Amino acid sequence: MAETFMTLIVNSNERPHMLSQLCDWFVQEWGELDPFDVRHGHVKTPSPLIALDEKKELIGGLAFTIAAKPRIDEKAIWINALLVAPKH
Repeated sequence: MAETFMTLIVNSNERPHMLSQLCDWFVQEWGELDPFDVRHGHVKTPSPLIALDEKKELIGGLAFTIAAKPRIDEKAIWINALLVAPKH
């Protein structure tokens, strides 16, 4: 029988101390990353999401950015980075 465990997805505002580790992982993977807290007019990026394992340890995350929509001159929220630690 396969082992199962629960992955918990939380807003980074609930675990702000883990945000720097997630950011470090993103930079290690891609070199640069858009800032997490950005506002363009009336659009503001959501806070990153953090994935935790059953021990509440960081195993990955998702960050957003604001960029132009295709074919129109309007900004929208896009997924900027998604990362899961290799051992997970």
